Amino acid sequence: MLADAGQPREHIPIYLAAVRPTTSKRIASLPVASWIVIGCQLVAATTDGCQDPPMTLLNLIETTPGQYSLLLDAGTTPVDALVEELGHEPNGYFWEGVAQVLVSTEAQTLDGRFAYDPEGGMFCAYGTDRSALEELEARMNVVATDGERMRRLITEAEASGFEFDD
Repeated sequence: MLADAGQPREHIPIYLAAVRPTTSKRIASLPVASWIVIGCQLVAATTDGCQDPPMTLLNLIETTPGQYSLLLDAGTTPVDALVEELGHEPNGYFWEGVAQVLVSTEAQTLDGRFAYDPEGGMFCAYGTDRSALEELEARMNVVATDGERMRRLITEAEASGFEFDD
């Protein structure tokens, strides 16, 4: 992706590679939320009545029919610097701890409805209960985008004896 200097972020001109990798075409200087792209082809672009979707850093996918994974690329959140400032590494294992704290303190009904499988560069929760993963996604997204909320979560978790495995 290439951008013209001085353009507001939500109106960055986008260049997409065509079928041949050596060919690029400027397709729009519109908010991303207004594009409809199928494969590599822009089908429609409009700004009529469009609003940017709420920011979400997590991605819930169906890996096989009836199996879901909730993913977060570690090190890509707006709160990463704060997490480091508070003495932690914002890796996948840290985010597993965040999820565990959220479940144990705010959403006990989620306990046991999915499993965790983080790695250094990625948080992953998975299972067959899509609604449970959607609820976890919503709760984690708040923490991942709100520094004060993250600060409170870490401070309260550590005060109660919770140890993040980061």
